Amino acid sequence: MSTVVAAVVLLVIIWIKRRDPALGLVTTLAWASTFEILSNAVGTIGFGWAVRDFVWMSAALSGWVILAGVLGVWPDLRISLAFVITLAAWVATGYEPNRPGDSNFNVLSEILNEASKTLLALAYLLGALRASRSLKWHDLAKRQPWHPPPRIVDIPAERAGSDSN
Repeated sequence: MSTVVAAVVLLVIIWIKRRDPALGLVTTLAWASTFEILSNAVGTIGFGWAVRDFVWMSAALSGWVILAGVLGVWPDLRISLAFVITLAAWVATGYEPNRPGDSNFNVLSEILNEASKTLLALAYLLGALRASRSLKWHDLAKRQPWHPPPRIVDIPAERAGSDSN
């Protein structure tokens, strides 16, 4: 639930501040993708999670991270450092992800999970507010469509001079 709330907050703030819902959407998806890729990397390297799941997850989600970077959305470095420290604390305490229906709910793990996810969201939000590019629909609509250059064809000599009659 907190992920959905954070996603809506990111989208709305970027939409209002930048007047760019598309940038908000890309930033939100890049944030969630980055968190999932990194959390799966930690689980795979440190806790023996399946490598194939990490590879699939990274391949499926990395496009959003790349698109955000192309648009100039880079997570704020200071907040990202706080995210890394919080993620490291979560790893140091056992890195227990709580899943719906788990009978062994770990409060500390949930706090560290939510704190790290929120810090990464904040880092992406600050990055989006400073982004150099935009995906505003009206900007895209103003662009001229691309047309291929005209083909160069040999015009027969008799047709080239036909206007002189």
